Amino acid sequence: MTLDQLIPYIAGPGGAIVVCVLVGWAIYRLMVHFFVPMLQGSIDRHLAQVDDMNARHTEEHQRIIDALNNGARCKFRPDEAA
Repeated sequence: MTLDQLIPYIAGPGGAIVVCVLVGWAIYRLMVHFFVPMLQGSIDRHLAQVDDMNARHTEEHQRIIDALNNGARCKFRPDEAA
């Protein structure tokens, strides 16, 4: 096969496949070495915030339950409202 016969394959579909593979490889490398570590840090910070919010919610929920059990009851009675 001569160079004149080979050039259409290199510049045509064969070249396009090679370019697509190289671009895919570059995107994969970028994701693995840059975006994943960056996202891992932000996900860890988000999960720490969710844990903190859950702890505060649990404390508040326990204070509400304690207040209700210690006699701070609602004085509204539906039968007297009318």
